Amino acid sequence: SQVGSALVYPAVLTFTAVAVVIFLITFVVPRLAPVFDDLGTDLPVTTQILLGTTGFITSNGLVIVGAIVGLFVLYRGWSATAAGALARDRAFLRLPLVGPVAMKSTVSRFARVLGTLVFGGVPILEAIRLSGLATGNAAFAEAARHVEDDVREGRSIAESMRDAGDFPPVLTHMVAIGEETGELPKMLGRVSDSLDFEVDTNLRRLTSLVEPVIVLTMGGFVGFVVLSVLLPIFQAQ
Repeated sequence: SQVGSALVYPAVLTFTAVAVVIFLITFVVPRLAPVFDDLGTDLPVTTQILLGTTGFITSNGLVIVGAIVGLFVLYRGWSATAAGALARDRAFLRLPLVGPVAMKSTVSRFARVLGTLVFGGVPILEAIRLSGLATGNAAFAEAARHVEDDVREGRSIAESMRDAGDFPPVLTHMVAIGEETGELPKMLGRVSDSLDFEVDTNLRRLTSLVEPVIVLTMGGFVGFVVLSVLLPIFQAQ
């Protein structure tokens, strides 16, 4: 819910920026091309780049749309496989800026569910497996299965998590303390509370960073179009 709420405004900005770019490339610039031809002067490099790009897009619009749709269908089919979902989720957690927030949110969900299940008396092996599935991340679900197998063989939960490599040190340390003191659900709850606070803070920072980046990018493209349109007119004079 927090992630969805935080990304609403950046999503609206992104959609608007893309819509403006498509409108300029497909409707405005092609109608200015005859004007540039009538000027009879050598066009600046920026204008040539703009006209070449718009000409390619307008001439191959259906091919581009078909390629995008085809790639999307292929991606959906690939991500529906176990290997594809695992690779996708691992890559998502490694993304700059977004990846660390997603990692903390996923770990928090894992810790919260695991603590709740253990407190409710669910067998530890089943609790670990269900907690991995509850994260909604294939990489963590796979890591939880490895932890489940290790614990079944008699190893401690903390050692199994540490060897799995996908769990952050803060979680493994708190789980180790919880196992030693017999207060595992309490320790897991504290980890989840701490990570939830960090997720909220990082989301605010990320949102405040994304908004100006989108605005500046859109402004830069519009400025490039305006410059490419005005330079040939200034040269003709």
